[in-house]
Amino acid sequence: MARARLLWILCVVAGLAMIAAMVAMGQVPHQVACDGNASLRPILRFEWLTSAAQFQQFFGAEPCRSQLALAMDGVDRIDTMAYIPAFTLFQLFAAFAMRANGRLAALFVINAALIAAGCDLLEDHRLFSLSAIARMREAIEPAGLEQLFWFVRVKFGLLALAAIALGRLVGARSGKGWRITSWAMMGSGAVGLAGLVMPQLLAPGIGAAWALLFGVALVRVVRPQAA
Repeated sequence: MARARLLWILCVVAGLAMIAAMVAMGQVPHQVACDGNASLRPILRFEWLTSAAQFQQFFGAEPCRSQLALAMDGVDRIDTMAYIPAFTLFQLFAAFAMRANGRLAALFVINAALIAAGCDLLEDHRLFSLSAIARMREAIEPAGLEQLFWFVRVKFGLLALAAIALGRLVGARSGKGWRITSWAMMGSGAVGLAGLVMPQLLAPGIGAAWALLFGVALVRVVRPQAA
């Protein structure tokens, strides 16, 4: 019981660090796509670029081009140093805390979270290179965007599947409240998975699942018997 509560406390701490990193990323100035398209947050549009034409539209012309490239570097720097470690630990601590609820599901979450983190780091490395290309006004190589394509989709796919598995672990506890939370988490994870086709669903889907998990962690810290 004490070990489980400690893991939930660590999960809450990681969740708070994740929220702080998200706020910090939101404060980076000049996060406006140079073509004025606001259908997705700029960093998500950057991740989702698949062609040289999209790259040119996104970064546009100077002075917006250099400002946006620097903004994307700022967001990716926070992502690499804070957000990726935070959201990875957030999932890991939750999976370890609920391991008794389903060892295979917990093992899947652990592996999915670690692989997703690796893909995210590789993605950020590629994004730094692309923003440097934008600042130097060089031609974009299709191969660089192809690498980005797979890093981004594997990352988000695994995070969505991990959210579904975490929801399954939550639902292994008895009680109507846990079952409802479980269904909501799994449904949110499924919405995030649909985001691989409709990117605007990624943040709401995975974000909602993580928000519910954060609530679960808070409850289990306050009420250790619930763990």
